[in-house]
Amino acid sequence: MKKAYIDNLSFLKLIAVIGIIVCHMGLLESWQLCARMVEVLFILSGFLMAYNHYEEKEITGGWQIIKSKLPRFYPIHLICFMLQFLFVATWATKPLSYFFSVGLLNLSLQHAWFIGTEFSYNNVSWYLSALVFAYAATPVIKKIIKTSETHTYGLLKIFLSVVIVRFYLEYLVENAHRLVPMDLHCNPFVQMLNYSLGYIAGVLFLRKNVLNQTLGKTLSDNALTLLQSAIIGLYLAICYCFAGSLRFYFILSALPLIYVLGFNRGLLQKISALKPIQYFAQMTLELFMFHSFILYKLPTTPDNPLSYLIFLSVTVIVAILYHTIYVKIRKRF
Repeated sequence: MKKAYIDNLSFLKLIAVIGIIVCHMGLLESWQLCARMVEVLFILSGFLMAYNHYEEKEITGGWQIIKSKLPRFYPIHLICFMLQFLFVATWATKPLSYFFSVGLLNLSLQHAWFIGTEFSYNNVSWYLSALVFAYAATPVIKKIIKTSETHTYGLLKIFLSVVIVRFYLEYLVENAHRLVPMDLHCNPFVQMLNYSLGYIAGVLFLRKNVLNQTLGKTLSDNALTLLQSAIIGLYLAICYCFAGSLRFYFILSALPLIYVLGFNRGLLQKISALKPIQYFAQMTLELFMFHSFILYKLPTTPDNPLSYLIFLSVTVIVAILYHTIYVKIRKRF
């Protein structure tokens, strides 16, 4: 059974991608938008995976999940890789041996596992590398949660277990980096844990309980909008006031943000459902993947405000063109 589309969360995904692009343009650096918005994207991916598929009786294999997603993200990954390989001097001048090592890691979406290769070629493609691992781990996550449902407070225990592992891992990286040489921003295992927290939140979202009954039906639209706005404001305040703190704190604060926005009604839903917003929300992948190469060719500088407009305009045009072609091809096949 197909689930109801959640306008709020598709808009949130668009905002997250815009935040990453703004970060790469060198704006609002104190907000650490790249880290914050990537965390939101992984938690959101886990939440939506649970929302859309957790109640299915069969547990779909990891490869089946990846295979179903490949037509959407691999062609654009390959195009962006070739653009970097052919037209960016940093990569075009590398020896052939570099291509047959780092290049093949990149093409096989394994480069996020290794420090020094995660930002190779299209420097945002590490996201796909980490996401593929999260997809592969999804059947295991689902099976563990399904098994836990037979125990009292099973879901809570699973949640706390993931929280402890995630917190301890960051503690080790921050305090014993030589022993645990891991990039918390890109490492697929770390992002899989973030994805898992989102998945658990998605499972809770599906349950019939007092919290969901209150947020879903009891509260008026105005009251829900006020609550959603307050949690958005709280999340932004935490991001601004505690920049530089452990990433783990921001991940925990992003969970209630995504959870309450999942209740798709009220003023925020009406804004999110606007056609222009939903139009661009359908091409977040294109905006995300192409902007890095375009920014290299059309760099932005504070002393030239027009450079920001040119870069953004070209990025949007390229995203629209690719998405239009992709949709037409998908309809044919």
